[in-house]
Amino acid sequence: MHLTVRRTGAIAALAAAALGLTGCVSVKLPGENIETATATPALLDLSFEAGANLQADAHPELVDTIDGQDGWLLNGTATGARVYKDTSGGCVVTVHNGSVPASVTVDGDDRANTDRYLAHLYSAPEPRIAESAADAGIPYAGGSAAFRQVAGADPDGTRWATIARVFAKINVAVFADIDCAAGADADGAVAYVTTHVHVAG
Repeated sequence: MHLTVRRTGAIAALAAAALGLTGCVSVKLPGENIETATATPALLDLSFEAGANLQADAHPELVDTIDGQDGWLLNGTATGARVYKDTSGGCVVTVHNGSVPASVTVDGDDRANTDRYLAHLYSAPEPRIAESAADAGIPYAGGSAAFRQVAGADPDGTRWATIARVFAKINVAVFADIDCAAGADADGAVAYVTTHVHVAG
């Protein structure tokens, strides 16, 4: 299904990911060293079904390793987002972390909430998004977090894909977007993003 791309609003600055380091710290006492293990944060259940059970202190966000790698360079930042462009100039990638827009109605179903968010991003009717979107995953702690993805092409040959997730319980909305000009390697860009973007938190 073709969706007219009319993204709304300004894309804002990617919040720096606060990744907790795990390991050991050495505590020096008179005449001895004691190795004290630091606590490892508990993994979150980031399935759609468990979204309503997230605690208020959960902070899932998208983190990437795109900048300066394999022909991708940081092209700009705004509040909540980092924008990358490949050196060929054919594809642009936006990685966004933010809150759920006030115009997006949410309930306890994060799959449906995410489809409403995608409808907001594309200024498209919600039923069209729900019909065309597919379940997808972004790597998280050796497994994956549940996301929804839409993809398509415009009459001028531009190809695009957006993979998104709403965590309504904690008012978080994130997405990674790929936009490629006609003739650019859109499939390669999508594959690259899905292996160089992961969920942390």
